[in-house]
Amino acid sequence: MLTYTLRYREPTETALGLLLLGHSVVTLRAVLTRLGTHPWPGIFRVADGFLLRPAGGTRLTIPGTIRLRVVAERLWMPIDAELLPALHPEEQSALVRSRGVIVLPGGRVLEFDPQQPILPSDLLETPPLLPSEWRPLLNLEPLPDGLTRLERLFPAASADSVLQPPDDPIASEPIEPSDAPTRQEQITARIRLATGKFLMAAGQMLGMRSLAQRGAEMVQRAMQQAPTLMREVVGTQAASIAELLKRFESGNLDDALRHAIPIDSSGAPNSATNSARRDFRLPERSIRYSLSDLLRGNSGGGGGGTWTLESSQYQQLRDAYYRAATLAQSQGDFRRAALIFGKLLDDVAQAARVLSQGGYHRDAAILYRDRLHQLEHALREFSLAGDWTEALKIAERLQAFERMGIILRQLGQFEAADRAFLRAAEAKIEKFHDYLGAATLVMQQTGRYEWGAAIFQRGWNRRDKSLSDSASAIGCAIRLSEFLAFAQPRTPLLQLLDEVDAWLVSSGSEKLATQWYHHLPRLAELPVLQELRADLRDRALVGLARFLQEHAQTESKRGGIVGRLFVRDADWPAEMVRDAEFALTTAIQRRKRLESPRSRVLWVQLTRSRVDAYAKTPQALAVAARGELVVHRGANLVASRCDGRSSIPVQQVACNLTGDNVVLLTEVASEIDSGTELEPRLALIGYSSAGRTEMHLAGRYDFDLSAESTVRLLPQIRLVANAQRVELASESIRWWLAAPSLQMLQEFPAGDGEIPHLSFEVTRQAGVRELRICGSIAELGDQRVNLGYWPQKAVISQPSIQTVLIAAVTEAGELYLTQLLLEPNRLLEDRVLRRKDAVQFVDVEFLPNQRLAVLTADRRILFLRWSREGLHEAEPSQALESPHLPLACAFFPLQSELALLFDSGQLAILPIG
Repeated sequence: MLTYTLRYREPTETALGLLLLGHSVVTLRAVLTRLGTHPWPGIFRVADGFLLRPAGGTRLTIPGTIRLRVVAERLWMPIDAELLPALHPEEQSALVRSRGVIVLPGGRVLEFDPQQPILPSDLLETPPLLPSEWRPLLNLEPLPDGLTRLERLFPAASADSVLQPPDDPIASEPIEPSDAPTRQEQITARIRLATGKFLMAAGQMLGMRSLAQRGAEMVQRAMQQAPTLMREVVGTQAASIAELLKRFESGNLDDALRHAIPIDSSGAPNSATNSARRDFRLPERSIRYSLSDLLRGNSGGGGGGTWTLESSQYQQLRDAYYRAATLAQSQGDFRRAALIFGKLLDDVAQAARVLSQGGYHRDAAILYRDRLHQLEHALREFSLAGDWTEALKIAERLQAFERMGIILRQLGQFEAADRAFLRAAEAKIEKFHDYLGAATLVMQQTGRYEWGAAIFQRGWNRRDKSLSDSASAIGCAIRLSEFLAFAQPRTPLLQLLDEVDAWLVSSGSEKLATQWYHHLPRLAELPVLQELRADLRDRALVGLARFLQEHAQTESKRGGIVGRLFVRDADWPAEMVRDAEFALTTAIQRRKRLESPRSRVLWVQLTRSRVDAYAKTPQALAVAARGELVVHRGANLVASRCDGRSSIPVQQVACNLTGDNVVLLTEVASEIDSGTELEPRLALIGYSSAGRTEMHLAGRYDFDLSAESTVRLLPQIRLVANAQRVELASESIRWWLAAPSLQMLQEFPAGDGEIPHLSFEVTRQAGVRELRICGSIAELGDQRVNLGYWPQKAVISQPSIQTVLIAAVTEAGELYLTQLLLEPNRLLEDRVLRRKDAVQFVDVEFLPNQRLAVLTADRRILFLRWSREGLHEAEPSQALESPHLPLACAFFPLQSELALLFDSGQLAILPIG
């Protein structure tokens, strides 16, 4: 279907027609008064109001109307617009053969019946004549024929009347209170009253509220000083208000409104008094509508003074004004209603709404802009008024780029409109990361589908940047695949399919997978993809089966995953859904039969004495006790050293990735004062494995530090420049030593900040970098981010080169999972998941398939799965039958074993599927 739009053109001077917006007959009569009714213009009803065809056209610009020109017989459009694309003469004739048509901006089209014009008699409104009650004629006495004389009758005087006291009673004057003001004080109060009234009048005339307020305060003090003035003023004001209310009740609204008193909308009806501007004499004002009066508000003009009204008087006055405004609005006199709301009731917002309802959109827009400062409403009203220039200015102030594009398109500036729509799309991306919505906006508003495809590609490329980006990535991939379906060769489409499959496997999102794999069968139905139809359906089935298989390996119940993945619709037949349910149920039952939780645990005694310290890496677990050192590498690969004579306590342990080199931080005895006294000091002792079964001494370094000093040995020996390095830090000094020989490499001041207590290696595009954790701060080079908690134990996983996951247990026994984004110039915390149970957590390890193994203080292993919604149990927990205190857990991926260390030196080995 072809879409028609209006393009801007230079307007002609004479309009052959006017479109009056609104159905008010009163407004129509006012417009006819300005146009003239000799000869009578053609008037026709349309859906939005009236079409007027003045004889010979008109050059007048009347508010509330749109000036029109004739394109063809009975085909009208604004004088500053032309149709794009243009209609052929045959199309024009067919369009207006049996009707008249008015084409307006925004796709609005009105029709009218040329055979049914409105006649002058249709505009007359006469009230119905109601019959009166029949009554007999009055029986009047006949009038006299003439006057002969006049007599005055006096009552006869009596003795009592002579003795009666005179009419003027004695001592009838009111008794003044003892504290009544003296004559001098009364004169001073009257002068102050006159001065205050003058200041109020001047302040209101000049628009100076502070001056008017100062005058009101002087009037108030004068009336407090002389209560007789208060009685005079209140009495005069009450009489004036009563007279004003009487005029409203009589129905003479013009006279009542001409003497009305403006009231403040801020006055509370329940208060004892309410302030209304103007003097206590009823003012005389014009009742003609004026936009400038509404813009000025209640300041300026009129006599000064403060009216002191009772609550009942205030409410009666307010109700009378509302009734008058409502009556004017119902009669179609929207401008009078707006005048009452804006000037008398001080409700400018309601005045603007009434003007908009009556079709006076430009006046409403000016009120919204200059008086109320509501630019969104002003933009809408200027657009309805067709004042595109002002609408464009406000849209630029609001940075409403989409509205700017619509306005520019109405003005015929299509290139500028396209640029505005692109800016709107970029703003949507920057603020909401909504690539899908941004591309849809560009395509709908500009028709440039290649621009939309480019935005879809950008959205898909940012799938791993953050959670908000990944949320819209699958939608972008779906729309992008629809574009690539029509591209040749098929390489870009096939590459996109492979990328989405790989990303869904790494993300593990069931919801996103369902969206994508339900889209593929529908995509395959396109005629241009007939050769790939079978391949696309196979891809969808394999992808859904992968999620079913993962569910069967990790979950103990079927749940509703089949219903979520295989929705029973035209894409997947009911037989296929039943087969999937049967296969999932069978796989879960088979796994349950093969698993025997109690027989799966293998117990090994690593050390004979209680564990002093330990260190773990992804490939080794080094355990130190007094006189013993054992390195467990999984699958019974154990290297050990035993010195039964040693009773030196080990404080901390560090080992390299494979467990070949181990460094112990221990206490040693050193002589003081020629051997007369021994004091425990700190020393590093390095060991290296000879083959696989024995650890031998490789180096030693003694520190001039007391055993009570605060020193931290980083638990991982790192490979730096093809040499293994161990790092030790105190509050003031840091040491780098070669491992395992423990030769000093560098000693330097520690600097400010926390001492690092955890260190990990992460992969970036420039190579392997060190991620250090100092307290609650994670550091990667000069990039830092606050985790919001202090990890006591932590492990990391790196699913992609831009993402690092940190699973940590705090000293309070809480579990945290944090996702960090490794951007080129900054380190961002994208997501934090937290779990706190009644029993404290001891240690945590990453498992395959987005799972965590968490060791608890009550000797249980929890298997948790993480998702965007949080951490939840992936399978039933495993209880460990041991009376000893759990210390740590370590996962060995090559052997698929989970090792659990206890303080007694016991090691529980649990196979992981």
